[in-house]
Amino acid sequence: MSGAIEAHHAVVSPPTRETASPVPPIEQNVIAAAMAAERLRYNAERLSALLQAMPRDKGSVDTLLSAVVDGWLEITTAYEAYHTVIECRGQA
Repeated sequence: MSGAIEAHHAVVSPPTRETASPVPPIEQNVIAAAMAAERLRYNAERLSALLQAMPRDKGSVDTLLSAVVDGWLEITTAYEAYHTVIECRGQA
């Protein structure tokens, strides 16, 4: 039940990890896609818990559903940018 209560609160990002070394430019987009996927998973789990526990809470459901859709778009954009860099083979 505590998961349902947590899901009721505002959308937040999962805890982040600090890195000691800088990210190579070519990998920034794929790392951004992976991080966006993690946020998407986190918000999707919260949405699932909310739908099971409090399906009538339209405002919270809409907020988390929007976060899931935004996460999907963020992944798609970052992953496509990664492939654009890979396909140019240093010609940019």
